Amino acid sequence: MRLMLWLTLAILVALGWSFGVFIDNYNTDVNFKGRLPQGQKVFSAVAYTLTAVLIAVFWPILPIEIVPLLLLVLSGVLASVASVPYYNALKSENATGATIFAQLAPVMYLIAGWVFLGQEITLMNIVAFLVILAAPVIVIASTGKRHKRLEFWATGMLMLYLLLCVASNLVFIGAENGLDFVSAFFWFMVGKALTDIILVTIFKKWRVRFMNVLRERKLKLLMPMLINQGIYTFTEVGYRLALTLGSVAIVSVVTNAAQLIITFVLGLVLTWIWPNFGREKLKKRTILAHLVATVVAVVGIVLLQ
Repeated sequence: MRLMLWLTLAILVALGWSFGVFIDNYNTDVNFKGRLPQGQKVFSAVAYTLTAVLIAVFWPILPIEIVPLLLLVLSGVLASVASVPYYNALKSENATGATIFAQLAPVMYLIAGWVFLGQEITLMNIVAFLVILAAPVIVIASTGKRHKRLEFWATGMLMLYLLLCVASNLVFIGAENGLDFVSAFFWFMVGKALTDIILVTIFKKWRVRFMNVLRERKLKLLMPMLINQGIYTFTEVGYRLALTLGSVAIVSVVTNAAQLIITFVLGLVLTWIWPNFGREKLKKRTILAHLVATVVAVVGIVLLQ
């Protein structure tokens, strides 16, 4: 029963992540036209605050000791900050490419387990690491010379995003152990909401950019952001719950492998049906490179088990 629950959650989270990345890519390229897409955090600051309030209203928030409480808030802080390099990366990286780079997350979890928990890294793990690392290298190698610099810059942004996400998840798992999950998630959401509020207060340009886009696009901006907020709220809950039910590395492996396949297929289908939303480059060279990188990453992810 426990296995089926985290496995089902992992697949649903992968599906949600896949759609979410396409919506993020659409908002960044179409609504914000690549200029200060971090302005989206104005919306998320309000959304996460309302989510925290609704949780407190409809579920009892149990008392938590100060140290785990602060760690849960820290987890939310890290998750909020992670979206800044993520938005920067999407200015020059499409959804499939970003998802391929995200497959380095299971590697980071295993390295963290080795460094902080003394877990053993086997020869097969090392082989899997190298195979997974080959996937983003294939994407970079397939990029034209004129866009190489942008690809390397996007790679750096995505790596920073992944490091912050992995750190956020590990802090959450360590702090949540043995606590009521809803109460733990509430404090995580408080951390995200507070950080988003602080960031949009500090960076006036983000607020101005969001308001300008909102006046220009109205529902064309609000609808995809509202849908995406619902998707990401579900995946935040589902992924962290799955991580508490199963092995962190294995849950990450299953989720990432499923996301890779779903994103690749969605990229082709959505771009063919609705080019303005799918926004993938349907050139033979690009499709072949992403297909090969996807297969390579899935093989590496499976080898991690």
